[in-house]
Amino acid sequence: MSWKEREPNRTLGERLQFVAGTNMVIYVGHDDRVPRPEFLLSDYEDTGDDMKLGDAMLSIFKRQAKKGQSIIMAGNSDGDIPGKCKMYVVLGKRIKRK
Repeated sequence: MSWKEREPNRTLGERLQFVAGTNMVIYVGHDDRVPRPEFLLSDYEDTGDDMKLGDAMLSIFKRQAKKGQSIIMAGNSDGDIPGKCKMYVVLGKRIKRK
């Protein structure tokens, strides 16, 4: 169950929302200096991979989405955010038919 299903009345301040245009894997790079937001911990899995972006190290998370599925991501953290940090980075990769 996703955080949105567990907390349907939760007010979201900052958020990113899009509809998957195809079956895809969604990757999120999240700054290790920022506490992980609930949506990331509940809806995504840590790949164990990292990437460097400027002075930040970002952990890479992923999930699959089906064509037409609405994807909602909350803010960079559910609490305080350090002054020196990066916003998360989102990438999508189409899942090719076999």
